[in-house]
Amino acid sequence: MYDDVRSREHPWLQNAKKAPNVPLGDDVEIKAVLIDDVFEDIKEMFKNIDMDEDDIIATEELKVDYKS
Repeated sequence: MYDDVRSREHPWLQNAKKAPNVPLGDDVEIKAVLIDDVFEDIKEMFKNIDMDEDDIIATEELKVDYKS
């Protein structure tokens, strides 16, 4: 475990001033959008399986979905 002095002497912090200030770019933004899309898809699938809309997928509801 690092104390305050050892933390400040860590190479990552010592080299931080030398590191270029590079934007993360569009790739990160695209991944965030894709994650949101996947999350929305999962929510929709959950709603389709949860037939009685109690926010719980019961075993019977899962069996019905699995058979279809």
